[in-house]
Amino acid sequence: MILALNRLRPVRHLTSDRSGSAVVEFAIVAPVFLAMLMAVFDVGFLVYAKAVLQGAVEDGARTATLENTEWTTIEARVNNQVMSVIPVDNAETDISFDFDPTYYGNYADVALPEDFTDSNANGQWDATECFVDRNGNRSYDTDVGLAGRGGAQDVV
Repeated sequence: MILALNRLRPVRHLTSDRSGSAVVEFAIVAPVFLAMLMAVFDVGFLVYAKAVLQGAVEDGARTATLENTEWTTIEARVNNQVMSVIPVDNAETDISFDFDPTYYGNYADVALPEDFTDSNANGQWDATECFVDRNGNRSYDTDVGLAGRGGAQDVV
């Protein structure tokens, strides 16, 4: 019996020993903390890149409406602004954007369909129903915008 108690003494000593517990706790917590930290940095970069892209597109739209600049010049400016922010490992990687300029009379018109009389109450325009041709192209459109640059007071 005494021999068995003597053999258990080191085990009891290990269970009450607290030295090194911080290292074990750090080994458990560190990967989770680092993963959360990387996620915060990744989301931060995503928000930054989105803001730069939005600013570049707005700058291109402003340039298109206020100046007589060719589309290729505007596209190159936007592409250069975005490529300065987006990291690319391979120099041959092509990041480019195509522009399909549409202009509106005001912000309230953006992505709005033309008004129509829904005589059969199905919630969509049918060929037999009347509509207000706001963009003057003589056909019903789900977007009242017109192709092109527009003028100084238009929204591009």
